[in-house]
Amino acid sequence: MLHIKIPFAFFAALIATAAVLIFGLIKNRNFEIREYDVKIEKPIAFPVKIVAASDFHLGYGSSRRKIENIVSAINAETPDAILIVGDLIDDNTEVLRHRNISEILKRLNAPMGVFAVFGNHEYIAGAKKSEEFYKASNIKLLKGEVAILENGLQIAGLDDFSNKKSKRENDIVKQLKPELPSLLLDHRPHNLQDKANLGFDIQISGHSHNGQMFPLNMITKFLFELDCGYKKINSCHSFVSSGISLWGPPFRIGTKNEMLVLNISNK
Repeated sequence: MLHIKIPFAFFAALIATAAVLIFGLIKNRNFEIREYDVKIEKPIAFPVKIVAASDFHLGYGSSRRKIENIVSAINAETPDAILIVGDLIDDNTEVLRHRNISEILKRLNAPMGVFAVFGNHEYIAGAKKSEEFYKASNIKLLKGEVAILENGLQIAGLDDFSNKKSKRENDIVKQLKPELPSLLLDHRPHNLQDKANLGFDIQISGHSHNGQMFPLNMITKFLFELDCGYKKINSCHSFVSSGISLWGPPFRIGTKNEMLVLNISNK
């Protein structure tokens, strides 16, 4: 009878791999709240608290319980406004409609409104159907448009670059009142310096997932001027979120899910 001796190192590697994947799976079930006090130079009528989250990637892998937990956590911050920075949808709106996910998202509560921009995955899912889902969820979609909050803060939303005909930052800045502060939502963190040069006071992006898993975060650091976190560029406060959830394999290894809480006021 043939006996095959399997090296101990193989079992050790197998156990270590399983442990890392289990750890990554657990990490994906949770998210951190990153809070920032943002002091802007242009006058604002009164301070505002904003919750910003990107990359929900709602789809087949998103349980109702997980979505309900995210909505509850956002509401628990009692934000004045909520900003969704693209890729709310993963790649299919039918499963969301079938599971009535819009009814959960309708619970998002912010007196100044819930605003969003498209990411690239909304176009993968189909722009028209994605737009219908946002509308059914009572989320105001900004596609090259500007919304002005009660305190004068302008929320400018860029459509994702998947739409080659979309208005870009050079176009949208023409809609702004230069004396009022402005916040730019753009799913992809490209050309941050150029956008800061246009005079935006705050810009928020997502998309990178901070690489999602080590060592991919080393690649995103190479690809983007800022792949995750905060950087002040000129007088513009620039944020890139690693996302509140994931795309593809449900593992966070060496990175974290997060949502941003921005307390915006004058200096």
